[in-house]
Amino acid sequence: MENNSLSPRSSEIIDRFKSEFQRAQRMEGEPYSVNNFSTTPSDQSFVRMIQEMMKLGEIAPGNIAEAILTEKLLQKRLEMIDQESKLKIIFPTGYLVQPAVIPFTYYGHELTEDEIRQGAHLVQLIKEKGNGGRTVGGYSQFSSYIHKLFPEEFEGCQFEVPEYDEEELGRVTTDDRERIKDLYQETFHHLQDAITEAATRTYQ
Repeated sequence: MENNSLSPRSSEIIDRFKSEFQRAQRMEGEPYSVNNFSTTPSDQSFVRMIQEMMKLGEIAPGNIAEAILTEKLLQKRLEMIDQESKLKIIFPTGYLVQPAVIPFTYYGHELTEDEIRQGAHLVQLIKEKGNGGRTVGGYSQFSSYIHKLFPEEFEGCQFEVPEYDEEELGRVTTDDRERIKDLYQETFHHLQDAITEAATRTYQ
């Protein structure tokens, strides 16, 4: 799907993501100031963009979140947490994890049906704490402020990674994994709720 087949607002949202990725890719030093992100899209505009980009069609507003954030996708992520040998690298202590829906590639192209089935539209941003914090993982290898492009209503859909039981990098206990799984599952459902609330208001 080309951007000119989308609504103007959806195209604008996608173009901002493309611009931030390309800017971060070019930078050798610090990304530019977080103050450059003075406005964010409304949650309603963002959900409409998701619906258009993922070709959901005339779906009931209350079903949008479940269509893109399925329980099957959640279980797949929880299984990854159970099995991942580098859990402390993927979920570093003291950082914020924000599951987020980005239904297009770095360059604004639509995802394939297979990529969507595999869950490529659901990313987990790893963020520094604080208003000036950057996205340092989960979206690309480049530090950016990509999280600032999401609606403010989605900011609560995140969790802070707790301390692990063992300091050694490669050692992760069962309790560690269960804590991360519980936090991830709770946050996933918060994101479902935020999308449902936005979709319901969009089509009232």
